[in-house]
Amino acid sequence: MNNEITTDFKLLKKVKDPNFDIDQLDHYQLSVMIGVRDLQLMVVDTRNARVMLLEDYLLKESTTDEDKLHFVSQLYYEHHLLLAGFWKKIKIIFKGKKFSLIPEPLYDEENKAALLYINAKPSILPHSILNTRHNEQNMINLFSVDQIWLDYFEKTYPGTKLEFSHQSSVLIYGAVRMITGGSNAMMLYIDRFSMHVVVVKSGKLQFYNRFEIKKFDEYVKYFRMVAKEMNIDLKHEKVRLFGFLGRNTPHYNELKKYIHNLHFGNRPSYINMGYVFDEISEHQYFDLLSSFQA
Repeated sequence: MNNEITTDFKLLKKVKDPNFDIDQLDHYQLSVMIGVRDLQLMVVDTRNARVMLLEDYLLKESTTDEDKLHFVSQLYYEHHLLLAGFWKKIKIIFKGKKFSLIPEPLYDEENKAALLYINAKPSILPHSILNTRHNEQNMINLFSVDQIWLDYFEKTYPGTKLEFSHQSSVLIYGAVRMITGGSNAMMLYIDRFSMHVVVVKSGKLQFYNRFEIKKFDEYVKYFRMVAKEMNIDLKHEKVRLFGFLGRNTPHYNELKKYIHNLHFGNRPSYINMGYVFDEISEHQYFDLLSSFQA
């Protein structure tokens, strides 16, 4: 692939384990995560939970899902690996605000559209309502995916069982396994176009929400609102920070003013990554890494 820039997408990051073996795809899981203007992919050897490949792309700006799908399909066409059909498992994760977390006792399959649209506006395109069950949390995550995406991936990987999920589900999965202890503990994930706040206590999800950020001061507004609601003392309680930022970024400096015990988080403990991935900070790509569930 012409690897740096094309009309439709730009490669931002690529790290490949030297032990990657294309003849071992039947042992590898492929995870693809699609956002507003970004796409990340990861390949993990399921035999030892070792990350073999991680790539991050910026997509050309689009106003419709049809345009974005065109950019993604062009990336697929030019990629040396994505069109292979012999993966052990393929997981497609969608970002976005069309999701709703439902306690399992309240879930009703016949009324799932009404449950989803408590928190999300109906799509104007033909779409499907999918779900991810979080058995440990006694909860179901409903999310909507426009049918053009499902049709594309099912056509691209015929005969392969695909798992579709939502970014919120993989973040919750990762946070629950990372945070231990009997008091409410907060995690912040700063994405390129949003902020996610997760609160966990004793292995149980207490709070999750995704906030779209339009103004810089909304970062502080939203996490302080959650901390107040969940009785988290920002002067003393440890808050774990993940995402596309560093110690010298405006985001970190502003958050540090209000969170005295702010620390960058670590990668999922069950994931193995070789020395070549040392160039990626521990607190980056937490959602993508958590898409592999040991």
